[in-house]
Amino acid sequence: KVDLKKFFMQLLVLLVILISLYIVIDRVVFPMYTRHGDEFSLPDLNEKSIAEAQHILDDFGATIIIKDSTYSALVPEGKILSQIPKAYSTVKYGRRVYISVSAGDRPRIVPNLLGLSLKQAEFKLLPLGVKIGTILRSYSTQYPSNTIMYQNIKEGESIAADETIDVTISLGENIVEVEIPNFIGLHISTIEKDMANKALIIEKVQGDTRENLTPGTVIAQSIEAGAKVDANTRIKLTLSQ
Repeated sequence: KVDLKKFFMQLLVLLVILISLYIVIDRVVFPMYTRHGDEFSLPDLNEKSIAEAQHILDDFGATIIIKDSTYSALVPEGKILSQIPKAYSTVKYGRRVYISVSAGDRPRIVPNLLGLSLKQAEFKLLPLGVKIGTILRSYSTQYPSNTIMYQNIKEGESIAADETIDVTISLGENIVEVEIPNFIGLHISTIEKDMANKALIIEKVQGDTRENLTPGTVIAQSIEAGAKVDANTRIKLTLSQ
């Protein structure tokens, strides 16, 4: 017959032994291994590499856990951007330290500047912190005068903050020869607005008063209509008063 009293006594003794063993391991063995219970001031790990930071924390039994990576224009790529707990916090030995690592500066993607005026291009680049560099000028049959016809860094390419974009601005079409229009009867303001007449040098001459004409109307021209002349030829237009 089983002696229940003796059985329960043995079970109780075993339970006491297990509890005592747990207390010894938790209070004596683990602290000896991890120095659990000791505290230290957590060093500042910001702007250090992960290897440097782990080397510093090795003396305290602490471990680095990479939480995430974030773009930063101030902290170089691969360097620690922030840490949890914060620097100089009092923490226990063996503590895990969570860090955010810099992914470097955010990529700047170059937009399309072709066809824009210089001011429009500068405004478009403003959010990127990028500036226009060297400006050249050239004739173009495709792009109107005073618009950008070439950019050295193409649309969609990335650019660093300290880089600039060189551009070429169109001078318009390179007109070599001009056919003289018939200016008689036209007002000078209309003639000056006509882009085709920009290839001619207009010289205004005051003429007679014509009661039937608005002042400024062309009543004579020094070169007859239909004549072909070189670009930038000077033509005298006589205007009514």
